[in-house]
Amino acid sequence: QLIDDTTLATKTKAALLESAKASGTSLNVEVHKGKVLVGGFVDNAEAHKAALAAAGKAAGGSANVIDGIVVVAGGRTPGQT
Repeated sequence: QLIDDTTLATKTKAALLESAKASGTSLNVEVHKGKVLVGGFVDNAEAHKAALAAAGKAAGGSANVIDGIVVVAGGRTPGQT
């Protein structure tokens, strides 16, 4: 079943927000021709893994997810680069 990119982006973002371990508010989702790019910063490897799992489930498999997530140990403060 094919769904459009806008629907897929919404579905993926919702899955990230619903995940208890993935920080959906600090991750960006872009979709192009069914491929989902998830990018942003997370605090630890567990959050990274949870985000990719949530995105993969929403996108119909991990093969459709491009990992742009960076783990920053200790977290980040607003405005920090």
